Amino acid sequence: MTSNQIKNMQKEIDSLKEKIAYYEKILEDTRKQQTICQNNQDKFRSIFDNANDAIFLMKTDKFVDCNRKAEELFKCSKDEILNKTPMDFSPSFQPDGYESSKVIIENIGAALRGDEQRFSWQHKTKAGTLIDCEVGLNRLEMQGETYLQAIIRDISKRVEAERALHEKNLQYESLFRNSLVGIWRMEFETPISIDASALQVAEEILEKGYFGECNDALLQMYGVTSKDELSISDINIFGTSKEEALEYLEMFIYKNFSTVLLDTTGVDKQGNEKSFRFSYVGYVKDKYLHWVWGIQLDLTEQKMLEKQFLQSQKMEAIGMLAGGIAHDFNNLLTVINGYSELMAGRVEVDSPLLKHILAIQKAGHKAANLTGQLLAFSRKQVLQPKIVILNEIIEKMMKMIQRLIGEGIEVTLKLSDKLGRIKVDPVKVEQILMNLAVNARDAMPDGGSLVFETQNFTIDKEFAESHNGAKTGQYVMFSVTDTGMGMNDEVQSRIFEPFYSTKDKALNTGLGLSTVYGIVKQSNGYIDVISSPKEGTSFRIFLPRVEHTISIDEDEIFGSSIDIKGTETILLVEDAENVREVIAESLINYGYTILEAADGEEALRKVMFHKGTIDLVLTDVVMPKMDGHIFVKRLKPIIPDIKIVFMSGYTEDTILKKGELSQDIEFVQKPFNLVDLARRIRKILDN
Repeated sequence: MTSNQIKNMQKEIDSLKEKIAYYEKILEDTRKQQTICQNNQDKFRSIFDNANDAIFLMKTDKFVDCNRKAEELFKCSKDEILNKTPMDFSPSFQPDGYESSKVIIENIGAALRGDEQRFSWQHKTKAGTLIDCEVGLNRLEMQGETYLQAIIRDISKRVEAERALHEKNLQYESLFRNSLVGIWRMEFETPISIDASALQVAEEILEKGYFGECNDALLQMYGVTSKDELSISDINIFGTSKEEALEYLEMFIYKNFSTVLLDTTGVDKQGNEKSFRFSYVGYVKDKYLHWVWGIQLDLTEQKMLEKQFLQSQKMEAIGMLAGGIAHDFNNLLTVINGYSELMAGRVEVDSPLLKHILAIQKAGHKAANLTGQLLAFSRKQVLQPKIVILNEIIEKMMKMIQRLIGEGIEVTLKLSDKLGRIKVDPVKVEQILMNLAVNARDAMPDGGSLVFETQNFTIDKEFAESHNGAKTGQYVMFSVTDTGMGMNDEVQSRIFEPFYSTKDKALNTGLGLSTVYGIVKQSNGYIDVISSPKEGTSFRIFLPRVEHTISIDEDEIFGSSIDIKGTETILLVEDAENVREVIAESLINYGYTILEAADGEEALRKVMFHKGTIDLVLTDVVMPKMDGHIFVKRLKPIIPDIKIVFMSGYTEDTILKKGELSQDIEFVQKPFNLVDLARRIRKILDN
């Protein structure tokens, strides 16, 4: 073999080695690429399987692969998912009402055309539990084939939270809009720094604050339809003046912008005075006040009712005091008037003492009238009610009233011709008419008009709720209306108090209207007054209506011309010694035999040991040891037919029912005229 051949062979061997080295390098690179590819595939699979979202590969509309999260999402194995369609894991209809199958076809078609789809969807698990999801759907090209990748995220918790938040917002909105309490939010164009002094912050709140929101209840409180009609200064949410507002705001700031209660007054858009109670709290963040929430109560009606209730309590307390005073004075007046009467009958007509005795009698009678008015106010007088037609009483009184008020006042009657009947003491009704007429006359010194009106009236629930003391039912209403000077609210609140008067104290006792008030109340009625300065006054009186025939007053048959002397025996029971003595002396003068006792126990002993007959018992009601009522109950079994006359300085429930005498009870009111007492006793004995 020649050297050339050897050289050529060597070249071929070197070339072959180079090729082998080249192919080995290519093979090594291929192995490396395969390793990298395998690693990438492992990484992808790991990411695919361990992703937080469910991932599906779809061939057209069927699942061909899925990760572990997909198994967790649908609560089934991978084998139970593959070759199934999205419809197999969806309800028939979505929450918005659309049919799931139609929407799935539209979304898959759009994704296959290359349009990536993102939408909310409600899936269901194998067991049928619904799941709220977010779905991303896009096209993939792998190994020359087209796939769809679906990434599904479970957002059930987020949707549940959003639903809960939405529900709370609806609840808040409903509470805010429909609340009976006024709610408002004060806002500022820019948050207010709280680093300044309390006074500076307060001034800035007043200057920059405006209503960002308020509910319908607040608008109604001020008689407006929009928050734009309200301003901070209009509704006095921080007080009735700037100084008061700054004071309360400083307090609010010192309390770390926490709730502050404030009662204040204001007016609505119609000018009506209102009473409010406020409470508010501020929201502070990063040392800035961003807004203030407030709630507001309308206390106008409550304040009015409280005022009426306090007035009612005051009137009741004054009435109790007046009744007690009148009771004690009536005993004293019985003695004063009785002895002056006895003295007047024993002195000569030309005696200089007679003038003084008559003066005492006159003063005593005047004092008796005053105590009678006090008893009327305190509702402790004795009523003798009869069933009457009010129109007849008014018409009978007109001549006297016209003379009383003078010719400068025109009187008009507006009397209903179908007026119902009432059960009242007609004498007391006459007293009401007289007092109201006098009151009207004094309110019209330069003349005017006076109208008496009657009508049937029904007090319903609405009227009773707005008029303290009124009770529902059927009434006869009569009003006395004048065109006089009228009254302001302060005067109106006190007109029924005893001794209160805006007139000359020397000419007026201040008991006229208090007497009217007491008679109406004791008659189970209601009295209302409507008045404004320079607008006149109208008194409306409501008395319960009854359906009975008119009763006849048999007492009117009795005259004063009969002989009042007698020879019968009378048991006089009275704990006040001086009262007992004057009554006994008077009746002895009229020929009666008198047995005296200081209380019920002593009276029973007198009855047991008395050998003769006892024709009549005259007894006080309120006495120590045993009162008159109990004494009579114990006396009746001993002397069944005994005639009884009660006497007292004021009414007592022991013998009276609601201040009215029952038909079988005889009663005389202290202080009484001794002649009238003798006449009354004679009549009872004769009957």
